[in-house]
Parts: sequence; C-alpha cells; structure tokens
Amino acid sequence: MLTCKLFGWLSVALILASPSGIALAQAVPTSDTQPSQIEEIVVTAQKRSQALSDVGLTVNVVNAEQLADRGVVNIADLAVAVPGFTAATNSDGTPIYTLRGVSFNSINFGTAPTVSVYVDEAPVPFAVMSEGALFDISNVQVLKGPQGTLFGQNATGGAVNYSVAKPTDAFEAGIKGTYGRFDTLIGEGYISGPLTNNLNARLAFSGTDSGPWQQSVSRDAQLGSQKKGAARLLLDWRPTDRLHISTNLNGWFDHSDTQAPQFVVARPSVPSAVDPQLLLIAPTTLNARSADWDAGSSFRRNNGFYQGVVRTDYQLAPDAELTSLTTYGHVSINSFSEHDATPLAIQSVRTSGYVEAFDQELRLAGAFPDTGIHYIVGGNFQRDTSFESQNIFIPLNSAAQVPGFGSFSGLDSVGNQSNKTSAAFANTDWDLNHKLTLSGGLRWTHIEHASTGCSRDPGDGQTSAVINGLSSYLRNAFGLPPGPLSVRGGCVTLGPEFVPEAVSQSFGENNLSWRANVNYKPEEGVLLYGTVSRGFKGGNFPIAPASSYTSLAPVRQEELTSYEAGTKLRLFDRKLSINAAGFYYDYKDKQLLTNTEDPIFGLLFAVRNIPKSTVRGFDADVTWKPIASATLRTAVTYANSKVGAYQGFDVFGTPTSLTGHPFNLAPKWISVNDAEYRHSLATSLEGYVGASVVYNSKTYADLADSPSLKIRQFTTLDLRAGVAPQSDKWQVMVFAHNVTNVYYWNYAEAGGDSVLRYASQPRTYGVTAGYKF
Repeated sequence: MLTCKLFGWLSVALILASPSGIALAQAVPTSDTQPSQIEEIVVTAQKRSQALSDVGLTVNVVNAEQLADRGVVNIADLAVAVPGFTAATNSDGTPIYTLRGVSFNSINFGTAPTVSVYVDEAPVPFAVMSEGALFDISNVQVLKGPQGTLFGQNATGGAVNYSVAKPTDAFEAGIKGTYGRFDTLIGEGYISGPLTNNLNARLAFSGTDSGPWQQSVSRDAQLGSQKKGAARLLLDWRPTDRLHISTNLNGWFDHSDTQAPQFVVARPSVPSAVDPQLLLIAPTTLNARSADWDAGSSFRRNNGFYQGVVRTDYQLAPDAELTSLTTYGHVSINSFSEHDATPLAIQSVRTSGYVEAFDQELRLAGAFPDTGIHYIVGGNFQRDTSFESQNIFIPLNSAAQVPGFGSFSGLDSVGNQSNKTSAAFANTDWDLNHKLTLSGGLRWTHIEHASTGCSRDPGDGQTSAVINGLSSYLRNAFGLPPGPLSVRGGCVTLGPEFVPEAVSQSFGENNLSWRANVNYKPEEGVLLYGTVSRGFKGGNFPIAPASSYTSLAPVRQEELTSYEAGTKLRLFDRKLSINAAGFYYDYKDKQLLTNTEDPIFGLLFAVRNIPKSTVRGFDADVTWKPIASATLRTAVTYANSKVGAYQGFDVFGTPTSLTGHPFNLAPKWISVNDAEYRHSLATSLEGYVGASVVYNSKTYADLADSPSLKIRQFTTLDLRAGVAPQSDKWQVMVFAHNVTNVYYWNYAEAGGDSVLRYASQPRTYGVTAGYKF
C-alpha cells in the first residue's frame, strides 16, 4: 500500500511542480525540431490535421513506437498508456471500457458502449467488435468527454480512434515476432506498395498462439490458451487529382479459452437448497493463476468478425471536400464460460449470437477563405440488428429449486434487437485572430429501438412445468380463467396476464447534442480553453433471465452535460510539455449495472437509469525531455463519481441505499508514468531502456460497494530494453510486464451461488524482434 501511495503522490508532485499536461502522444517531426525538444503532435480529432497543442480538447495520442514498447496488442492494453482509461472483461468476454470513470457494463454484447471506437473514423459500434483491430497501427487517439458533433456515434464517455498504417507509394514490408512466457508466440507482418500508377495497397496480419496460464486448484488441469488472428487489406485509389477512394477490408477470429474465475465466497440464492459441497470450498488463494472450472467441458471460443469500409473523398473546390463513409460489420459469438469457479456443476453459460451494423455518413468539410472559418456539416444513418442467446446450465444451483412448484436444471434467455439511427450534424471553428478561436457544434439524433425476447425452457420441459404451475396459481389468485401454457422449449416469461409469452417492445428517442468551445493563445506555446458540451447514449433492451416481462423493461437514453477548462503549455524551448484540464459531469438517467430481485430466479444483474449522478475531476499530464537522450512522462486522472438518491441491493440481496456511492469499475485515481533513455552503442547502433508504472486506486464492481466485490488498488511495473540501428531496419527488445508479480484483478461479479473475481495475468516476459525489408 505504501508503494501504491508513493507512486500516486509522486505523479501529483511532478505535475504540481511543473503546472500540468500531456503524456504519451504521437510525435511528428517538423523541420525546426531539435533532438532535445519534444516533437510536435498532429491529430485529426476535429476531422482535419491540427497540432495537438492547438486543439482545445483533452486528447491522448499513442504512436506506433509507444504501442510496441509498452506491449499494447489490444484495446484493453491501452490502460498502460492512456491516463484515465481502464478496461475490464465481463464473464462472457465482452469488453468494458472506462474513461474518467464513465463506462457501460452490460451482460449483453449487443449494446452500444459509452466509449465509442473507430478505425480511421469508421465506427466499430459495439465493444465486442473492437478486440482485433489493434495491429499495424500508426497511432491511437483517445478523446475524453462527450462526443457526437464530430464523430458518427453519440457517446458520453469518449472516443478511441485508431489510425492504421496506410498504403505506400513505394514497396515496403516488415515482420515482427514476440516469444514470451506461457509459450506465447505473436507474429505480425505487412506488405505495402503500388499496384498501378494510381492504386496502392497494404496487406497486414497478426496472430497469437499461447499455452494455458490458469491452473485448477482441485486437480491437475490448465486453462487459458490463446489462439487468435486478424488481417487487414487496404486499397487507396486516386483516379483523378480530386477523387480519392479508400477501401478497408478487415476481420479477426478468436478461438481462445474463456477465462475461469476465482472463488471468493459462497452466495446461495436459496440457502436452504444450496449444495453442501459448495460450503466446503475455500476462497481461492491470492495467486493470479489459481482458478477452477467444470471438468470435461470445452471453454474454447468460436468468435469472428469481418468489416468492410469504403471512404470516398471528392475535392469540390480548393476549400471544400465531400466525404462519403460507408461501413458494414458483422460479429458472431459462441463461447462457453464458467460461472461458479468450482468443479461443481452449479452454473455455466453458453453465449451465442451475432451483431451486424450498417453505417452511412455523408459530410461536407471545408473553409471560407480569408474568414478563418472551418466547417463540417453532414448526416448519418445507422441500422444494427442482433440476436443473442444465453444457455444457462444450473443443475446444482440453489435458484433452480422453487418451493411449491418444483425444480429445473437450465434456462435459455434469447432476444432479437434492432436499432435505426438517423442524425444530422454541423460543427464550425472560427479563428477570430491568431490568438482567439470560437468553436461550436450541434447533432440531432433520432433512434428507433425494437426488441423481441423471453426466457425459454431449454427443451427438457422442467422449466416450463415450474412456470406453468406458477402461471396457473397467479391467474387463479387474480380471478382469471386458465390460459395458454408454456410448451417444451417455449417461452417461460410471464406477460401482464401471467401467460408465458415472447415480449415484444419498441420505443423511439430524440436528442440534441451540442458543444461550445473557446480557445485562447496569449502567446506562443500557451493555450487556454473552455468547453461546455452535452452528449447522449441511446437506450437499450436487456437479454436476461426473466420470469416476468417487467424484468425486460428497457433503459432510456442517458444525458451528460460536461463543463471543462484546461491549458496546454510548451515551455523551456519545447523541452517541457504540460496539459491539464478540470471537468464536471452532470448526468441525467445514467445507465448503470446494479442488482434486482426476480421472484423466481433470485438476485440478477440489471441495468437501470439512475436519475441523477455527477463526476468531478481533473486530468494532468507532463512530458519532460531534460536531455536529448531521455524522456520522462507522468500523468494522473482524478475522477470522483457519485450516484444521486437511489435504492438498490448489495451482492447478497440486502436492500441498500446507493446514494453517494461511486460508479462501478471507476477508480478515483489513475496514474500512468514512463521513463526512457536512449544512447548510442556504436557508430550505427542505438540502445534504449525504459520503465512504465501504472497505479489504479480501489473501485467496486457493483454500486453497493459490496466488500466481496471490491477491486483493490494496485501498482504495476513494466521494464524494457532494446537495440536498433539508426536506419531503423531492425529491432530487438526484451521486456517484462508486471515485474513485481502483483496479484490484481479488474472485474468481479456474483455468479452461480458464489462471488467471483477475474484475475489479471501474473508476471510475463519475453523478447520481440522485427525486420523491415
């Protein structure tokens, strides 16, 4: 704990000692950049190329070299490079991204996140689609705060935009391989160049194969193998000087094992019916590799994704460009996961289904010469459909015993959803003079949601028999005549008149996002800015165990009004770069995961609208180059979230006031620190060493702050050392992640009659080598 606090306060001390700033950014050399200076950063956060120091937004940029040095191979790994960003994975493998304490945790993969993801501005609208995108990347830009007036989806937390490496005019090729602990082998490669005089192409690929890293605590068994791959084909065609058509065809597959959880404590839904063997199981020892799962089951995923993007840019005039961006993506999911962390057959779940999404954006961007006005105006249409099935196996679960009505051993929760979104947007920047810029944007959105779903008998007739008995009892109690009954394999969710049926629902939503911003540059190297903005995240329907139609009620859209003020400084002849911003988030109807009671299935997860909540905090990042060969970075994010007046349940079903509690999966303090030193080893060789330290304060996986769902604070240390020629033709690097072998976890939940946690990997290490042809 002392070490954790030391690193946290060290970050704060460095920032306060040097006024506050920017970390982990893409560097683009300029003609006047000296080796001892921090190179300028160029971003496209506002749909045009700008120096990051001129953009009045909180943006973190991580370039390709920094991604490789820090071992970032998927979006979750960005937590070691981007302050205020965390990533977790729920029990079925769906990613949960958090920025400044804002996230969306759902047990369904077909729901839109609060942190949206893009690849070269093309939307990746569902978090489950984003897992295989991070390879052959030029840089990653992370925008914090509400988005909507500039990017194609509404989002309240922020946006992550991958800029992929583009096809080149001359032939290029490269390969890179990594071998590490647990027999992990990662291979990447690309080939790029011209196909004709106006058509360039780039083909890139990535693959991972590893052995298991988890060990059973009850027998000689292992789990946790990785088998996944991804590929991307880019085509850039310039038939005329005015017309540019780019195509991105990409996809990935994941045949890795789902992660087994660790047993924390027994939590029987029906104490009188709990399996006595469960009460004899001790908590998993404090070891990241220890876990347990059902013997004889395959936990291998069969997930896949493919996407096609066509972007057309046409230069209407020297200062006006028309852009069409057409995107189609499809992800299929089939995974089996352990939900009780024991070798007992208490609960396991097979999640399967698909999501497909089509998006069309048309926009006009340009400037009015000699006025200082830059503008974007356009429209967007998106349609997505999904089907999700949760086959829940609970032969020994106490919740399967329904006193007076019998018992059952399984349940299927299924649902079809569709969303149609239409939007129109406009944004303008007005440079009144070389010091003052005013910006503003509007986005009107209309969404139509529709869903049909229910919980079903798995085919053995047991669940139908239980629900039919309950249906007859309730109809008789309310003086209703006998009604239709559930059949084997049919729906068991009771409708308003206590009849088992599929629940069909629909609703529409409108919203108006907006942003107002002022940038002031009193002198070179100093930017002051203030922003007020409003963003939305659309509503959605749950797919969950439900004995009553009321458990399938939707959540409505959440609304966030953000107030932010900050500064960007370049000091001491550009040897010191500082960015700082303070923010206040005012939420209405925030969508948060909490617990609810089902009359038959007991305590269940549920997403609910919290009427009022807030987040207060600041970001502060510093990059310092004391000498040409050394770079030091430190960054800290403080996000203090609070729920307004709301009543809920803790993990054991006890009614609990949630008022004043922080959001779940939202550490109050996050600190990211990095140091690197480079030195010439010979006439043509350069060596380097580096270290990264990440600190997260404690948080909870539920809104009730249940002690057994606590995610404790942690500090991790990563080390690296490498050598490369000045020509950058090849590179060799050795690395170690989590050097001190800290035991920590990013997610916890209530499972089948028990509380579970999902540990992060222990110490890993290896070597990476790359060569460019």
